[in-house]
Amino acid sequence: MKAQNFLKTVAVALSGVALAGLSAKASTITAQSGDLLLGFYSINTSTGSPSQTDVLTIDLGQASQFYNATPGSTFTLSGVTLADLSGIYGSSWFTSTSNLLSWGVVGVAGSATSDGHAKAGTVWSTVASGTGSRAATTKTSLNTAISYIQTLQNHISGVTSTANSSTAFDDSTGSSGNYYSEDTVQSGVSFGNLSPLVDNTNTNVVSGVEYSDLWEQQPGTNPTAKGTASLLGTFALSNSGVLTFTAAPEPSTVTLAIAAGLAMLASRRRRLA
Repeated sequence: MKAQNFLKTVAVALSGVALAGLSAKASTITAQSGDLLLGFYSINTSTGSPSQTDVLTIDLGQASQFYNATPGSTFTLSGVTLADLSGIYGSSWFTSTSNLLSWGVVGVAGSATSDGHAKAGTVWSTVASGTGSRAATTKTSLNTAISYIQTLQNHISGVTSTANSSTAFDDSTGSSGNYYSEDTVQSGVSFGNLSPLVDNTNTNVVSGVEYSDLWEQQPGTNPTAKGTASLLGTFALSNSGVLTFTAAPEPSTVTLAIAAGLAMLASRRRRLA
């Protein structure tokens, strides 16, 4: 009898440890200025309608880790888990043709960064690789996108994370202010005026990986002056739920690679002539 009671006690204790482990990562998310926010939602291909009730938003942390990354380096980002993706969107979350999973990354610098790199009003956003780029624009134009991004930032600040990730929020209520509602406020643009669209919708999968480029747009010195736009690197989302970032190589490296390619092409043409 004592042995049975002992075993029951052990079983209860172990179950408590298991439950504690499941909830150990659940915490309060505090999104702040300069954080990059990754958002997911699905699109029903038969109706063409996005779903506002299955939104997953993840705080990737400060943008400085991306613009200060060593050129050409690759690192894996925490926060994205296969358990969240498959739990919300099903086991075919990456391959489904009836419900395309749409995802993108946005962020804004509400004040000048402490490292002196990004000005107040800088916007970071993705473009699906191969579909276009971000252009330099004015402070007035960027302000439109900033208002939507800051609404999203405020929406997820103070919410409880999922049990799988301390920085992921399962926003299944469909409430206003979430990633979907701020992203799709107008037809043809994201977050008020970002074009090309921020989101990737499984249209450029290469060997089980989707790629989206991260762009930085800094404002000009006055509301009507154009600022700058630059490519920071590329996100890669794999079908195993792993998100990585590869920083763009130094401009000089790109220039040398292009020059080498042109030289090889010219040499080949001379041989064929």
